[in-house]
Formats: sequence, C-alpha cells, structure tokens
Amino acid sequence: MLERQALWWDAMGLLFGRHGRPKVALQEPGNERARLKVARDYVCAHYRRDFSIDELAHATGLSRFHLMRSFRNTYGLPPHAYANQLKLIDAKRMLQAGLPAADVAAEVGFYDQSHLTRLFKRAFALTPGRFAALSQHG
Repeated sequence: MLERQALWWDAMGLLFGRHGRPKVALQEPGNERARLKVARDYVCAHYRRDFSIDELAHATGLSRFHLMRSFRNTYGLPPHAYANQLKLIDAKRMLQAGLPAADVAAEVGFYDQSHLTRLFKRAFALTPGRFAALSQHG
C-alpha cells in the first residue's frame, strides 16, 4: 500500500509541479529535520507491516507531498523504498541463518516469496536461494 500511494503522490507532485501553483505550506517553519527523523524512525519501527503515506504524514505533521519530497532528499529514497531496503537487510540476515525464503518473505513483510525474490535479485544480483546457498558454503 505504501509503495502504491508513494507512486501516486509522486505522479501528482509532478503534475502540480508542472501545471499548478503550490499552496503556502501549512506546517510551522523549521524543525523539519526533527520531523524527518520521526518519519525515518517510524519507517524503521514499522517496515514489516503495510503502512500508508497518510499514517506517516500524520506521525510527522507534514503534508504527504512535503514528506515524500523531503524524505527522498534527506535519505536518498522515498519512504516505501527505504522500508524495502530495511526488509532486504533483514531478509539477508535471516537467509544467512538458514531460514527458508518463503518464511523469510512472510516474516519481513513481503507479499509473497516472488516479491522477495524480485526485489532481492534487483538489489543484490542474485536470488535469495542462491544467496543462502553461498552463505552456507562461505
């Protein structure tokens, strides 16, 4: 859900950026760094479950657009991609410990094993099964 919402808000941001006039920010000026730290901490605490951009925006007191743009600028990734990176790091640890990929996928919060495999292969250039095999022999 977070990834879908993030893509939608990114698209809306592009549209408004090209064709609209931004409204005056409703948030209090300053303190953005602290709010973004709250957002990062929230993602770190909840990355295993499917949370929404609205939830994250509410936790930080930032608008969805501002949150998405500022989070990406500060941490290099939008919140959903940041959460996926945390899932993949967790998955690597579990695979190294010998857990089956299907169990790992469910435990870290991927929809299914194929979702884990697709993102794992994109990030690390090998499948979770191959990574686990290499970890056991390394």
